[in-house]
Amino acid sequence: TKALTNASLIISSLTNAAVVSTTPIQIGAFAIGETKTINTSIQVQSDTYNGRSIPLHFQMNGHNVFFPSNSYSVVAGTPSSTDPTGPCSYGYFAYDSTDQGYPQAPVYNWIEIDPLLGGQAEIFPVKDDGSRIVNLPFQFRYFGIDYDQITICSNGWLSFGPTDMFDFYNHYIPAALGPYAMVAGYWDDLKGERTGTDGDGNGIYDDMRVLYWHDQANNRYIVQWSDAYNQYNVDSEDPSLEKFQIILYPRAGQDGDIVIQYHTVDNPGITTNYCTVGIENHLQLDGLTYTHGNQYPITSALLQNNLAIKFTTTPPDTYVANSDAQITPQFLLNQNYPNPFNPSTTISFHSPVAGQVQLVISNLRGQVVRTLLNGDVASGDHSLVWNGKDDNGNSVSSGIYFYKLQVAGQTLTRKMLMMK
Repeated sequence: TKALTNASLIISSLTNAAVVSTTPIQIGAFAIGETKTINTSIQVQSDTYNGRSIPLHFQMNGHNVFFPSNSYSVVAGTPSSTDPTGPCSYGYFAYDSTDQGYPQAPVYNWIEIDPLLGGQAEIFPVKDDGSRIVNLPFQFRYFGIDYDQITICSNGWLSFGPTDMFDFYNHYIPAALGPYAMVAGYWDDLKGERTGTDGDGNGIYDDMRVLYWHDQANNRYIVQWSDAYNQYNVDSEDPSLEKFQIILYPRAGQDGDIVIQYHTVDNPGITTNYCTVGIENHLQLDGLTYTHGNQYPITSALLQNNLAIKFTTTPPDTYVANSDAQITPQFLLNQNYPNPFNPSTTISFHSPVAGQVQLVISNLRGQVVRTLLNGDVASGDHSLVWNGKDDNGNSVSSGIYFYKLQVAGQTLTRKMLMMK
C-alpha cells in the first residue's frame, strides 16, 4: 500500500551445504504493484547429495518500513530414483537397494523365518483382517519414542505400541486414519489363498502365515508375511502373492533402522487400488511415503521382487540446515502472552549468546510503531512488556501487529492481536 524508496534485499542460506552472498541487493524504488527480477548465485558444496533442499531466507529492507521475512527452498542437483527419498520433518530418509552410490543403501538379503522352510519363527495364522500384540526383546526408538511392544496386522503393517485395529483400507501417510506410529511394509487388503467354494457359493480361504522372530545373534526382529494374497484379485485364476518382511534394527541411544524386503510383490490395482509403503509418527502428523496409489516420488524405485528399502535417520551428507535437529544452539522467539491482549502483553525470547539485539513492532502496512529493544543483551531468557503504545507514547488501535527479533544475523517474526 506504499511505494518504496531505497529498497534492498538480503538473501542468506540457512544450510552450510550452500553459500549465498549476503551483500544487500539494491532494488531502489519499488512502486505499488510492481514486480522486480533479481539475480543471485548459490554455490552448493560438491559432496551435497542430489535432491537436498537448500532453504533460503529473504529479508527486504526499506526506509523506516518493516517487512515480515520470507523463506524459500531450492533443490540441489537433479534427483533420480538412485537417490534417497526424504527427509521427513523429523529426519527420516528412505534408501532403497538401487541407491548404490550411498553407503546407507540396503542390500537385499532375504531371511527366511518360516518353519516350513527351515526358519524358527512363531506363527500367527489368520485368514483375513487380524492383528496381534507382541513384546519386543529390546527397546526400539521410533520418531524419538522408545517402545517395547508392536502390533502386527495381517494387512501388511505393524505399529509401535498396542492397538486392536486391523485397518485394511490403505491411504497415504501421514494421515489421521489407521493406527498410530505405523510402519507400512505393504499396506493393503490381504487375505489367505482361495482354496474352493462352499455350498452357498462363498469362497473358502486358507490362512495367511504372518510370522515373527527375534534373531538374537544379529540383534534384529523380523516380521514376515507369507501366503498373503491381494484382495483385489484373490478370487481370480491368477491371484497376486505378496511376500515381504519388516526388519527392526535397534541402535543404542538413537532411532532404530527399519528395513523392508520384498521377496515377491505384484501390487495390482486400478486408480487408487494399490498398496501404501511408508512410515508415520505417533501423532500421524509426520512421516515419509515411499509409494501410495501407484504414485512414487522421483527418488523412489518401483516396487519389485528382490527390492529392499531402509528407513533411517542417518543422512546422506554431513551438512545441516536450520530445521535439522542437529542445529544448536537455538534463538527462540516465543508467542506473546496474553494473545489477544488489551492493553499490554509480554514478549519473551531466548538468546544462547550475548550480543546486539533489536526487537521492533510493526503494523500490517509494515510501518514500525515501536522499538522495544535495540541494544546488547546477555545470553539466556529475556522478557519485555509492550504497553500497546507507539514510540511517541500514543495508544495504538485494535488490529494485528508483527513483532520481529533480529540477533546475530538471524530474524524471527511472530504476529499478535490487540483487541479493545
